[in-house]
Amino acid sequence: MNTVILGASGFLGQSITSILAEENADLTLFDMHFTETQKEKYRCVVGDFSSPADLEPILTNEVDTVIHLISTTVPATGDKYPGADVRGNLITTLDFLDLCVKNRIRRVIFASSGGTVYGSISRPAEESDPCNPICSYGIVKRAIEEYLALYHRLHGLEYSILRASNPYGTGQAVNKPQGVIGAFLCRILEEKPIEIWGDGSVVRDFIHIDDVAKAFAAVMKYRGPERIFNVGTGVGHSIKDVIGIIENVTGREVPCTYRQQKVQDVPMNVLDVSKIKDAVGWMPEIGLREGISHTYKQLLGQALELGYG
Repeated sequence: MNTVILGASGFLGQSITSILAEENADLTLFDMHFTETQKEKYRCVVGDFSSPADLEPILTNEVDTVIHLISTTVPATGDKYPGADVRGNLITTLDFLDLCVKNRIRRVIFASSGGTVYGSISRPAEESDPCNPICSYGIVKRAIEEYLALYHRLHGLEYSILRASNPYGTGQAVNKPQGVIGAFLCRILEEKPIEIWGDGSVVRDFIHIDDVAKAFAAVMKYRGPERIFNVGTGVGHSIKDVIGIIENVTGREVPCTYRQQKVQDVPMNVLDVSKIKDAVGWMPEIGLREGISHTYKQLLGQALELGYG
């Protein structure tokens, strides 16, 4: 099976690449830059997703599946520049889908956002629940979902959508305003206080990046009628819970400073994952404490190599 991974050098892209490589998938990686390890091990194509001239050469009729992971924004930056969010993600994705139709690509698997497309909901969200995103990032993700459905109706383009909750793990960019666990652990290693937006009571569904990658690999093999899958743990933890686990894992007291809660932060976001368990046979394997412990050990090892921590 020939597979193209768009955004392969990113946090999720690197993990998905590793999982699929273990299954001997025929991979082509596309991104604006790559790690040295990726260059040595895989077929890498450097290019800009917004440039059809860069993208079209890898979308040949030999390609079975394209995994679309590219996003130029996170929730905080999307709200600052919604026009750029639309141009950089929605418009470029429509151009990409046109290339898929032109070159007879069979299937697109899209990384949506279970953390933002549902909006505020007081119980674990199911795929059939109404979507009411309250930030530009979620609105654009939801719009892409609808266009995938449109291209299927108009052109027969097959698609799957994975709505991941809140991934964490080694390799996440801690300098971006997204991904609290990695950011918290790095602040501890730097002996700096943790910044908390709000009072720490917001609840999120934290899932280890390796479990998310395995969900993508499982959905690639799925040939049933379902199109949209939540990818989470089905269990919510507050920011206070996370801090407590981090203190237990690291043996360090965590100093915190508090700021006003962000308007795009819903009080609760937890995903019901019954559908993907029943249809695909996937379920998360890594508990939050285990995942935080593993991530901390890896980050600590990197810090010691650099002379701190």
